[in-house]
Amino acid sequence: MALPDRQAVIKKIPRGAKTLALSDMADKPLLHYLRATSDLWNLQQYVNNKISSTTSYRKSAENHLRQLYTMILLGLVSAFERFLKETAANCIDYVAPYVTDDRLKDFTAKGHTLAAHFKDSSLGKALTELDTWIDCRSVNDKFRQILAPHHDKGGANFLVFPTDPANKATTETMSVVFQLRHTVAHNMGVITRADAQKLQLLIKEEVESPRLLNPTQVDGWSVKLFLDERARDVNTRVSDRLAQLLTDLHTDNSNVFNPTTAQEIADELAARFQRVTTIAGAIGNP
Repeated sequence: MALPDRQAVIKKIPRGAKTLALSDMADKPLLHYLRATSDLWNLQQYVNNKISSTTSYRKSAENHLRQLYTMILLGLVSAFERFLKETAANCIDYVAPYVTDDRLKDFTAKGHTLAAHFKDSSLGKALTELDTWIDCRSVNDKFRQILAPHHDKGGANFLVFPTDPANKATTETMSVVFQLRHTVAHNMGVITRADAQKLQLLIKEEVESPRLLNPTQVDGWSVKLFLDERARDVNTRVSDRLAQLLTDLHTDNSNVFNPTTAQEIADELAARFQRVTTIAGAIGNP
């Protein structure tokens, strides 16, 4: 039997039957994130159940599970990064039409990227899609600019990852998760000396290198629960800040949008963020 043309096969991977339609949650960042992480967790549970119900060599099973848990760790953090991008894109789409300042000047997109999003009519996706969202400081800076008061891109002091004493430990843990993601994505789980140095500064304990990550099911579950909490917290605070900003813009200039438009925006944001949302007195329910 003739072998398939490998180049032709590879070129077909992103087309037609080799792809699937997005879920109906794709326009709701938090639900999209929760669906993705649940799918990942169900995957490892399925594999564990299959291994436990069949005869297998323990050492081989452990090696395969280590690889699986490492890939799931990467998938969990990737889903969270996508959540941040999608949330920021929504904010840009709803804020940009009503401001005249330069809050978006640090967000750039090449012409072909903008052209690709004409069909979506989403400036937010064009400006956030190609950037990385895996560093607490840069993510804070981006959201602070997007959601700042009009003509004062630094004045809101809104932080996705707060750095005050009460939240410092949580933000530091988020940085550890991002660094673990880097180790898996770029070094196949090998903790390099550079990785170890960064991790040591974050966890304030010695980290050996070079070493290979060997995450367990409990480790993955802890990461998932932590990211679930962060996603829900970010969703709540960003949606509240966005609603307040749009309301303030309307208060400053009642011609920004009329009551009908305010209600439409409130309804859309309530659906996207899955929270009751009030815009200039108009209340939207998810």
